Amino acid sequence: MSRRLQRPVRTTMAQRRAIQQSPDSIRNLARRYGVNPKTVARWRQRESVDDLKTGPKPSRSSVLAVDEEALVVAFRQHLVLPLDDCLGALQPFVPHLTRSSLHRCLQRHGISSQPATLDDWSSRAANDSQASGHFRLQVTQMRLRQRQLRVFVAVELGSRFAFVQWYEQATGADFLRALIKSVPCKVHTLLVPDEPAFRGRDFRDACIEHDVHLKSGMRPLWNSEQLDHIERTQEQAVAACLQQHRIDLLWWQKLAMVVTACNSNRKLNVLGRLTPQQYARRRADSPALPLPSPRRAMQPWDAAHASTRVGSAGVGSTDKVGKSRIRDPESTREAILEAARSCLAHDGPEGLSLAEVARIAGVNRGTAYQHFKTRENLIAATAEWVSDKLFHAVFGDPQKVAERRVAKVDVADLTERLSAFAMDNPELSRAWLLQVLSSPTPAKDRFWREYQGSTARFATTDLAQENIDAEVLSVIMLAGAFLWPVWARAHSANKEDMQPLARRFTQECLRISMYGNLRSEHYPEIAARLRGG
Repeated sequence: MSRRLQRPVRTTMAQRRAIQQSPDSIRNLARRYGVNPKTVARWRQRESVDDLKTGPKPSRSSVLAVDEEALVVAFRQHLVLPLDDCLGALQPFVPHLTRSSLHRCLQRHGISSQPATLDDWSSRAANDSQASGHFRLQVTQMRLRQRQLRVFVAVELGSRFAFVQWYEQATGADFLRALIKSVPCKVHTLLVPDEPAFRGRDFRDACIEHDVHLKSGMRPLWNSEQLDHIERTQEQAVAACLQQHRIDLLWWQKLAMVVTACNSNRKLNVLGRLTPQQYARRRADSPALPLPSPRRAMQPWDAAHASTRVGSAGVGSTDKVGKSRIRDPESTREAILEAARSCLAHDGPEGLSLAEVARIAGVNRGTAYQHFKTRENLIAATAEWVSDKLFHAVFGDPQKVAERRVAKVDVADLTERLSAFAMDNPELSRAWLLQVLSSPTPAKDRFWREYQGSTARFATTDLAQENIDAEVLSVIMLAGAFLWPVWARAHSANKEDMQPLARRFTQECLRISMYGNLRSEHYPEIAARLRGG
């Protein structure tokens, strides 16, 4: 009985083996078996007679770049949020990410379903009377050129408040001290895996020093196969960034930006439409607030209205929860402005739309239109909001600015505050710069008006050199302050490397001012600082 072949297949395995072993010419073999000479040539070059797998060889995304894929899997790995919450938190930083592409990415890495050990971790906090302040710590070892970095991630089990830091030589004790300074609640308990970074004596001493309970030996959330897949993706992302000489796009730097924005701005379904920061503070003030389920979203009223009252017998009883929604127009407006600021920083005023801003802010489009009737109103309000942030950061209280004399202004302190703000808030600074450059009347901007006005007032005193052009000088100083962070982030691997770069910029600004527009005899302290380096 002859073997029936599929229509595209023209040769059997026996014929392929005969082609490979036959000394006849390609033309004779093609005529003998009734196939194309190219088919004979192809099978002669192969060592096997099996069909090769068709389609793309490596499983990879056609939507996400490798560094974006590393960011997505790292965010899911550490925060373990549901799919919709992950999408809402990641979309401002990966604008072309869709729900389906996110789901396919998580499926490729085997982390589309929440881990079975998540209930074990959550029950540790749920069974504790001091459930607020339980943090899960994880560490990842990454090699960057000739350096070995440790990426530490801490996640609060109840609120999902996350904190990311990376070090070259620091230990787990250093990370713990940084964590305590940054979180909105008291660190009560640390749940740590069996890692060398958490086994040292200095780490245990730091826990004792800050009255932190330590529970070690916790099982990893993900199994070894999932962790290996995630680690390969992260290593490929680092290699791709180094090849492109773009060390400002490393996945842990992006992860720190995403969790920082998520902590304060992203309302999560799993927390009943509260941000992690809001939930952590409310739970610290009210321990009766229920812990969120790791596998279902809370209703908005669960987080807002749950309370416990003590009866006459001293037994706690839970009030019935109403289904009315607490409205907070101020926080909604703040979230919309924060989303608009992010859009302005990335796309400029031309790329801003109310629908996109509403999607990023996590509100309905109708809600956004209630706060801002038109796109132009939103742009104007965002510019004013960003200008106020800059004003308070650089000049301080507006009421005291009017009473301040020019002679008493600390030039070095003002320059340092401007440089520090630009370094810590590059997107905010970039949004302001784009708005002012595109505005037909930049003099209406509050921050620009005060900065240029203070420079003009200074130019009329005997402390300044003669014939100073205040407007040109203001543009030069502000443009340099807001463009320097772009250079700094491209040449630093972590925040510790950026501090010397900020000091370098401040030093050169003072040098330009000292020998360009200041009378040096009136500023001996700046001259001494410049001489001392």
